[in-house]
Amino acid sequence: MAAARILLLAATGAHSLQHTFKGFSTNYVKASGTSAAPPVVLVHGFGGSSGQWRATLADLAAAGRTAYAIDLLGFGESPKPRLATEDAYSIELWAEQLQQFVDEVVVAQDGADKATHRAKKLPSELPSPSP
Repeated sequence: MAAARILLLAATGAHSLQHTFKGFSTNYVKASGTSAAPPVVLVHGFGGSSGQWRATLADLAAAGRTAYAIDLLGFGESPKPRLATEDAYSIELWAEQLQQFVDEVVVAQDGADKATHRAKKLPSELPSPSP
């Protein structure tokens, strides 16, 4: 896993950083851009990790975009703790992690405009699709 992380960082010029979620130090990678365009947050699928975004991070950074690739709790370089039943691994848990990450890192630390982030809303807050 460490070799893959080194390759990811070398290929993208990105930095591996940590964000605390529910007391766990979770991993994310940030590739800084030069444009004022809204940042991009990349989220892996089930069984994935931030490492799968290495080519995309490099392309986004080359295009001047700041990009983040997060390792959800239980995946990649993030911890894989045994969780209590009420906090069991679920879509809701990862949605909460992603929302907190956007609020505390992308918006608060990096000053991105909240209006530019669709990830701000949990699935339960999104409008229902019309038939």
